[in-house]
Amino acid sequence: MRSALQSQTILALDFENRPLTPEWGAPLRLRIPTKLGYKSAKNLQSIEVTNKYPGGY
Repeated sequence: MRSALQSQTILALDFENRPLTPEWGAPLRLRIPTKLGYKSAKNLQSIEVTNKYPGGY
């Protein structure tokens, strides 16, 4: 939750006023600048909000 609530965390639908392409995580990309590249998800399959840590990234 701490990472999700960071002020820099965004869910991006476009880049430079153009829709995202699949190579950039289309149709929706999660951007967490405070995480290292290997921890920052590119493609999302689902989003769950919970107060319990299920493990993983």
